[in-house]
Amino acid sequence: MMSDHKYDRLERILLLMIKAGQRGRTRMRELDEKIAILIDSQIRSEEEAREMRRNLDEGSQETERTRRETERMRRETERMHQETERRFQETDRKFQEIARRFRETDELFRRSDAKFAKLAESQERSDRKLERLIDQVENG
Repeated sequence: MMSDHKYDRLERILLLMIKAGQRGRTRMRELDEKIAILIDSQIRSEEEAREMRRNLDEGSQETERTRRETERMRRETERMHQETERRFQETDRKFQEIARRFRETDELFRRSDAKFAKLAESQERSDRKLERLIDQVENG
């Protein structure tokens, strides 16, 4: 019976671990999609800037406007990059916390197993003593 209880506990913990892993993978896929969008946006922005430079040979005003727009895009891209980096760091911190909790859980299981073994040993001793007592009472 205790073995069934242990297996049920292990099964619940494994399911929790699997769900946590799935959530982590989902979050990573979402981050990958967002990074791909940022990269595509940056590539499109850079292509547009090159096309504008080819077509706008005349007029320093237009050239200056293009430069300012490109700088704004670079700053926005840098800001987005920093936000992505912050999110990666947060994800790493969360994974480290999960790993720490798993280590703690493993330690608790190790302690529980030791206590269960000690309890089983104690139960066996009690059973032997009870059998001897019953034999003594029955045999006089």
